[in-house]
Amino acid sequence: MDAITMVNVSKEFRRYKKREGFLGTFQNFFNREYEAISAVTDMNISIKRGEIVGLLGPNGAGKTTIIKMLSGLLYPSSGDIKVLQYNPFKKEEAFKKKISIVLGQKQQLWWDIPAIESFRLNKEIYEIEDEKYKDILNTLVDMLNIKDLINVPVRNLSLGERMKCELVAALLHTPEVLYLDEPTIGLDMIAQKKIRDFIKEYNKRFNATIILTSHYIEDIEKLCERTIFINNGKKYYDGSLDDFLNLYAKDCILNIEYLSKDNDFKFDVYGDIVKEKENLCRLKVPKDQVDNIKQELIRHQFINSITVNQLDSADIIRNSFEKERKEI
Repeated sequence: MDAITMVNVSKEFRRYKKREGFLGTFQNFFNREYEAISAVTDMNISIKRGEIVGLLGPNGAGKTTIIKMLSGLLYPSSGDIKVLQYNPFKKEEAFKKKISIVLGQKQQLWWDIPAIESFRLNKEIYEIEDEKYKDILNTLVDMLNIKDLINVPVRNLSLGERMKCELVAALLHTPEVLYLDEPTIGLDMIAQKKIRDFIKEYNKRFNATIILTSHYIEDIEKLCERTIFINNGKKYYDGSLDDFLNLYAKDCILNIEYLSKDNDFKFDVYGDIVKEKENLCRLKVPKDQVDNIKQELIRHQFINSITVNQLDSADIIRNSFEKERKEI
């Protein structure tokens, strides 16, 4: 059963056009002009219960706009959205108790008081029964190992510790749908891994449906079996990350070790030199020409060995963003 559906959803914003010069500024007082900016166009998405889905795209692609529409914070200009069979924009109490959103660059915890006080406030807001509150609080605190942190003023916590507490605050009412917008932004590698492990464990325990946006490719690789790529407000891929990388990886890297080469020999005849140092050359070549180029190179006696590596995942994704932006 689908937890989330978006059918032909579009969102436009009106932007004020400012005229130049003094005369233009004067005219703006009496006759303002606006232009329509398309943030999301004809978006069709369906997500099943219990799925963890990654939403990837460059800045301004429309990721946060989609999350805000799914949570009822923004109305679509057209199309239909259903989350757990609710219309998000009606903001029904039952619906609001079944979803939660975590924005990595914003916080809901009160800065000057311990996190536990914010937890108690959320308990009242979501009308959580005393026994249930104690049980879920203990469960989440144990999962994140923050028992010693919840009584410390939030301002005295590190960024990673604050994010753990933010997650507890967002999950006290055990939402069925969770939106995570850049949950690991600014965190070090250790803190990122702990947050990822927690998200995965929460998904298993509560069968929660999770939409995750992140600029850290490792978040997507470790958590999401399915990834949706968008650019300029349009979806251009929906499937596994591995299939995406195979589809868009047009080049490979040849690692060429050599003893000493002829003075007139040029590696750049065969591809783009990524790096050349001492007796090693890294050469980027078209994927469909790897075998032929290897055969050509190995004929030279000074070539010692050749190994093949795929491009870095982040490079492939960045190249796809640039390609799709040109085509749209």
